[in-house]
This record gives sequence, structure tokens and C-alpha cells, in this order.
Amino acid sequence: MKKWKILLMILSALFALSACDGYEHYQPEEPLEEIEEIEEVEKAEEIRAEILTLDWQHIMDVAANRRTEIEKPDYTAFLDMTQVRTPVRRMPQRFWRDWGGTENLPEYFPVEYAARDAWVLFNALRHVYGGYVYFGGDDVFSAMLGDITTEFFLLGEEMITADSFARILHSHLNQVVIDNHFWIGDLRMGLNLSYFHRRGIYYDKTENGFRNRATDLYLLEIEGHDIGEAMRLHANGDGELFYRPVFLLDSSMIAARAYFMYEDGRRENRIFINEGAPRRKQLELPTLQHIDGVPVLTVMAMGFDGHENAAGIAHAEPFMAYARQLRDEPVVIVDIRDNTGGNGLLPVRWLHVLTDEIVPSNYVWLSARPYSSADFDFNPNNSHQNPPNSWRTYADVGPFGENYTIFNTAPRRIVPREQLLILLTNRGTGSAAEDIVDRAFNIENTLIIGTATGGVLAFDATYSPVNLPNTGMPFGLGRALMLWPDGHFAEGVGIAPDIWVSGDALAAALALISP
Repeated sequence: MKKWKILLMILSALFALSACDGYEHYQPEEPLEEIEEIEEVEKAEEIRAEILTLDWQHIMDVAANRRTEIEKPDYTAFLDMTQVRTPVRRMPQRFWRDWGGTENLPEYFPVEYAARDAWVLFNALRHVYGGYVYFGGDDVFSAMLGDITTEFFLLGEEMITADSFARILHSHLNQVVIDNHFWIGDLRMGLNLSYFHRRGIYYDKTENGFRNRATDLYLLEIEGHDIGEAMRLHANGDGELFYRPVFLLDSSMIAARAYFMYEDGRRENRIFINEGAPRRKQLELPTLQHIDGVPVLTVMAMGFDGHENAAGIAHAEPFMAYARQLRDEPVVIVDIRDNTGGNGLLPVRWLHVLTDEIVPSNYVWLSARPYSSADFDFNPNNSHQNPPNSWRTYADVGPFGENYTIFNTAPRRIVPREQLLILLTNRGTGSAAEDIVDRAFNIENTLIIGTATGGVLAFDATYSPVNLPNTGMPFGLGRALMLWPDGHFAEGVGIAPDIWVSGDALAAALALISP
């Protein structure tokens, strides 16, 4: 016992030396005085306005206005970050066993193994993790490893379960790291958020506020929320357009509460239920069907197709073939609901075939690895691979600062396109699937319909899965971080659609475009 306690302290010291709550429930305020209620009613009566027209042109205007508000971020602010550490070219071989070999993970192992692997993990973070400096660098992570070492010491046991080991690592890392691509065991270092909708309530947006269709009363306030941000344009399966509040809260909650105040002084206590839906499996292959003459392409993964043994070729090849087939269609619906991603380069390749243009992204991608053109040569032995010279063709890439590589620095531009491209999204749309949503904002005549995406693209997933050498514990992390425009994307929050949908997004899209 004494031997491994001493080892814990030594490992923590070595790392340090080598380094250089929840939703707030809003309570209703005291009732307004009667005179204030009367004044509010009289004021509202004087400013009543006609309902603003909700039609197809209005929808496209809303989408176009959102696109003009995006400003590509200034990535030069990251130059200082590149000088804080020198990342290694690749993950040292000792950091893994078999690629993805997790079937032999023991239920118990010595605490000494846990301590050694905690040290290995944190050194891996220092050398390759894209968020290491972003989340505080040596000062933060060295102290964190010390706290983890102390927690192991306080267990007072010779053995530890694999679940406890993963939980202890996660409980400390998750206080600092917000990265849905970074995981240990079954636990992710990210935000667990969900959007809550309210069924059965329709509002019209007028020049002077939001009017309840059922009561003809103006909604003056949603206590605890900015009413302008909470009210989102919606459609249903019948193609009706209306406004409805949407709240973003912790997913551990099954309902949210809000207090509404109307122009007559009446307050309503409303409960918002999370409108979750069953997830489809990513293993389903791409399919193309025509519904009332409209092509609907469903793609459940962003695969790799660089050679005949490439992982995901069964997804990527037909997806690319469909782009060639659909390029002259007046309208195309692409259903990427529950597409959790994969190949980050496939979206730009697919859009290039569809539009004859290399559509730029709105984010800048900074990788914690030294730049070398050889890194982007075709490797036929890599099952996660793109076609030869893909990176240099589709993603501007080059050195940045000291020992870093930068991608996607091309400025924003809107690609002219008469074809109407509609993307269907939900909270299961993540990672590389969010990339195609982002790039659609730089193409004319695009529309995003559904719910917000999952928010899994602030960092990448270069190493996933990897196994720690002593315990065999699987984990995954990335070498890159993505710098996004303000208000366009946030980890765990995602990209909001142009039109939110209550019900089925495909039915709503087809109803909206029907004559």
C-alpha cells in the first residue's frame, strides 16, 4: 500500500515539473398593481398592428438575413497560443494498445495502474490535445492531475473499478473541458443540453410584438428570458408558419417552467416539455427517394472513400454519386437528422460536386501538430482516408505560428446557386454533419429546417478510440480546435435552423415547398 501511495505522489510531481449549477427556477413576481395593468392594456390597444405576412418570401428573407450577419473570426488571436507549447507530430506509440481494442478491459485493476495511466493521459493532453492551451494549459491541467492523484490516494484501496477510474477522471476534466469529442469510457467532456418546445401554442409576429392566435392578446414578457431571442419561427407538417418559444436547458431536466405575462396583466405558468424523438441508426446507408417529384436524399454518416478498404466507403461513394445525379434538380432535400458525422472533408467534397464550387466554411481549424506537406499525402494503408491530395485541394492548409497547422482560412463568400437546397437537422446531427450545415450558410437559396444541431464541432476527433497502456481504458480526443463566428455555433448548443419544426421536419419541408 505504501509503495503505490508514494508512486502516486511522484507521478503527480513529475507531471508538474515537466510542465515548464443548474437551471435557475424563476419565481413569479408580485402581481402588478391595478393601475399598471390598466395602463399596459390601454397602451397595447393603441399600438395594435396587422400581422406581418408569413409566406415563402418571408422565410427566404429570414434565412438570407441570418447569413449576412456572419463574420468569419480573426484567427490571428491564436498566435500567442502556438508559442506556449511544442506539440509532437503524432501520439507516441506507448499511449495505445490495439486501435479500438476495448473488449479486454478488466472490471478491476490496481490503483497503481490507474495512477500511471492518469499521468500518461495528461501527458498525451499536453503533447497533442487541441484544447490543452485553450482550456488553461499547464497551470490548469497540472493542478488537476494533482487533485486526481489525491483522490486516488484517499480511496484507501489497492484496487479500483474501471467505472470509478473513468468517473474520477471525468469529474475533474469536465469542470474545465467543454468538448463533446473528448471522452473516457462512456463519459464525454461536454455540455448535455436540450431544446424544450411548447406544443399547442401559436403566436403571430407583428410590428409591435407577438400575438397569441387563440386569445388575440399580446405577449409582453417571458420572465427570465429575452422574448426576442426565445420566440423562433416554426412550421408544422401542414406547412403552417407561426412563432413559438424555444428554451435551451440542461438535458437532465424533462420539463422547463416559464412565466408569461400578457397585455391584460394576466400571468400564465407554462410547462415546456422536451420534444425528444427516437434516433435512427447511423449504419443505415444513403438512400434517394422522390416524394411528389421532390428528391429526398437521406445520409446517415460521413464516410471515407479513399481506397477500396476505406472505412465508410459504403456511405461515401453513393453519397458522392447522388451529388452528381442531383446537381440539375430545381429542389433537393438532404436529410441529415441523426447523422453523427465521420469524415470532415466529405461535406466540402460533396458540395463541390453539387455546385462546381469549393464552398468555404465559417470556422477556422487550428491543429496542434507541426505542418508538413507529407502529412497530407495519400496513405493506402489508412482505412480512415480521403482520396489523394484531398486536403490540399479542398481545404487551404499551411503552417501557423510555431509547430501548428491551420486550415480553412479562406474568407467567407456566397456561392451563387438557383437550386433550392434544404437540409433537415436535429439534435442528432453532429460533427462532420454539422460541417455541411455550416457551409450551406455560404450558398444562395439554402434553408435549414428542423431543430438545432448537436454542437459537436468545437474540436475534432483525431484519436478515437485509443487505449491507455496499463488499464486498457478507452478514450478519444482531437488535435484541433475550431474557432467559430460569435452566435453561429457553440459546443453543446449547435447551429440553429432557419425554421424550427414541431413534428416531422420532412413533412414540414414538403408542405412549405408545395404549390
